[in-house]
Amino acid sequence: MNPKYIRSWMWSEAARMLDDADRISQQFFRVQEQEDCAGVWEPPVDIFETENDWNVLVALPGVPSDRIHYRLDGDCLDIVGARVVPAECIEGAIRRKEVPHGRFARRIRFRAPPREITQAKLKDGCLILTLRKPRT
Repeated sequence: MNPKYIRSWMWSEAARMLDDADRISQQFFRVQEQEDCAGVWEPPVDIFETENDWNVLVALPGVPSDRIHYRLDGDCLDIVGARVVPAECIEGAIRRKEVPHGRFARRIRFRAPPREITQAKLKDGCLILTLRKPRT
């Protein structure tokens, strides 16, 4: 085999792997930088605003409701929990690892403190929280 071809192939494979790693870290989770949260991943969040509420959609597929905890802390919403590896997947060699497992935490700061969480539900792998906006 041509050594020039091998070097070119190795370089393109390395670049592809770096692109994959970057894509995974940006799209699926961000490891928190706080010292007290080592090894914790952040689930992706969408926030939709209406006149009276904020609707927070947190992507948590595969996480049962009893492993999700949330609370208001001043102007912040804290969401914590854990996703465990299913028993069927524990044994064997890992060939690809894109889905984060273990502890997760997400802290969302609002421009004004929400008054309360008026609704919470887990639907289609997403936690949906409705937070009442403060009176203006």
